[in-house]
Amino acid sequence: MLQQVNGTARQVHGADTAVVLTNGHFSSKAISWGREHRIHLVDRRVLGEWAAGYALCGICSIASHRRAARRHCPDQREELAQ
Repeated sequence: MLQQVNGTARQVHGADTAVVLTNGHFSSKAISWGREHRIHLVDRRVLGEWAAGYALCGICSIASHRRAARRHCPDQREELAQ
């Protein structure tokens, strides 16, 4: 799945950011491969935080790949740590 997203998200669909969601968990190999290829992985824990009202871009640091988007997403990592 990650290889398909990596091969089509940006090149074919023109996406600025590639994100893969699951209501389960990702393997350690998937996590390292996704990180290497700049694919944001949203697992059960992150979905819970998103459902609780936190902005997805703040939880996943999605805006880090696109400077302009950073202005529109508050940095919530400090809030989540509390």
